[in-house]
Amino acid sequence: MLDSVISRRRNGQDFQQDFLESLIMKHSRKSDAQEDENKLTDKQLKDNVLTLLVAGHDTTTAALTWLIKFLEENQNVLEQLR
Repeated sequence: MLDSVISRRRNGQDFQQDFLESLIMKHSRKSDAQEDENKLTDKQLKDNVLTLLVAGHDTTTAALTWLIKFLEENQNVLEQLR
């Protein structure tokens, strides 16, 4: 799925203002061959997007788990929150 999204975005279709679009714009081919060395491959773009998704998911899940644990241990804080 990401491969087809990246391909469409590189071809100028389905423009959106998001993380993937900023990576494509920043690391797109330039006319100068020296700057072309900084171009991200499709695989690198996909890795960046997946890293962002996994990191965002895991940190949110961990934060909610710790929140519930500490609220259970601190009934007066839980009561104030309610």
